Amino acid sequence: MKKHLWVVAPAWAALAVTTAPALANGNATGNFAGNVPGNAAAGQIKSASCAGCHGMGGNSTNPQYPTLAGRNATFIFQQLRAFKTGQNYDAQMTPMAQPLSMQDMADLAVYYSSQGTGGGNFQGYGNGASWNPNMNHAGSNMGWNGSPNMNNAYGQNIGMRGNPNMNHAGSNMGWNGSPNMNNMPGWNTGWSGNQNTRTNRRICTHGTPGMNHAHGQNIGRHGNPNMNNAGSNMGWNRNPNMNHAYGQNNGMYGNPNMNHAGSNMGWNGSPNMNNAYGQNNGMYGNPNMNNAYGQNNGRHGNPNMNHAGSNMGWNRNPNMNNAYGQNNGMYGNPNMNNAGSNMGWNRNPNMNNAYGQNNGMYGNPNMNNATGGNA
Repeated sequence: MKKHLWVVAPAWAALAVTTAPALANGNATGNFAGNVPGNAAAGQIKSASCAGCHGMGGNSTNPQYPTLAGRNATFIFQQLRAFKTGQNYDAQMTPMAQPLSMQDMADLAVYYSSQGTGGGNFQGYGNGASWNPNMNHAGSNMGWNGSPNMNNAYGQNIGMRGNPNMNHAGSNMGWNGSPNMNNMPGWNTGWSGNQNTRTNRRICTHGTPGMNHAHGQNIGRHGNPNMNNAGSNMGWNRNPNMNHAYGQNNGMYGNPNMNHAGSNMGWNGSPNMNNAYGQNNGMYGNPNMNNAYGQNNGRHGNPNMNHAGSNMGWNRNPNMNNAYGQNNGMYGNPNMNNAGSNMGWNRNPNMNNAYGQNNGMYGNPNMNNATGGNA
C-alpha cells in the first residue's frame, strides 16, 4: 500500500472508530459479508505488501499512514471492499485493493484486528493535532493548532492532522490527512456521509470567525470577531463585537463594543463600554463610559464619564459632570460641576458649585460658590 491513502480516503481515515462491534485483540477468525470467514494466519502472509506503508503487524511508524493493528475487523473489511468497488477511490490505493478477493480482504481484516498496537498513529489519548483549517465546536481537553474553523467536535483528547473539513468528531480519535471527514460523534465510532449530528457543549475554539451563543464555563476563544452571549469565567482576545457578557473574572481585550459586562471584569481598549457595574472594575481607553457605579473603580482616558460613584479616580476626562462621593480625584477636567466632598481638582477652568471640606483647586479662573472650611 502506498502514500496518500489518508488524503483521499476520508472513510478509511476513521479506522480509529467503528460502526460495528469490534473483534477483541487476539481473535483469529471472523465472518463478514456473505459469511466469508477470515483467517489471521493467512492474512499475515498476505499483509507483506502492506507493510511498506502500514508497518509490520499494521503498526505504522509514519504519520502519513494509519495504524491498522487492533482496529475493528468489519470496518477494515468494509473499507477494503469500498476501494475495490470504487466507492472510495484513490489513484494509488484503489489498484492495490482491486486484485483482492473477498477471502483476501477477510483474512487481512482479521489479521490486523488481532494485532496489538505499538504506539502508532491511532493512539487516542494524548494525540496532538495541527493544521486543521475548518474544525469548530471542539470538546474538552482537546488540542488543535492553526484551526480557523473547528465545528462541533466533542469528546476528549482528540487528534486530527491535515484535515481541512473535520466536523462532529467523537472522543479518543486520531486522523491524519483526511480532507473531508464529517459528523463523527460518540466513543470509538465511525460514520461516513452522515451530515446530521451536532453538539456544542464545553467548547474550546480558536480562530473561529462567527461563533454565537456559546455557553458554559472555562471557555477560551481567540480571534473570534462575533462572539455573543458568553457565560462565566471566559476569556476572549481581539473580539471586536462582544455583547452581553456576564459572570465574574472575565477578561476581554481589544473589544470595541462590549456592553453590559458583569462584576470583577477588566477591559482594555474598548471604545464603547456602557452600563458596566460591580466593584473593582478597570477600563482603559474607553471613550464612552456612562452610568458606572460602585467602589474603587479606575477609568483613564474616558472623555464622557457621567454619574460616577464613590472612591473613583479619573484622569484627563474633558466632560465629567455630577460626580459625587468622597475622595474623588479628577485632573484636566474643563467642565466639572456639583462635585462632592474631599475632592481635589487641578487646572479646571470652569469649576462651579463645589462644596464640602478640604477642597483644593488650582489654576481655576472661574471658581464660584465654594463652601466649607480649608477651601
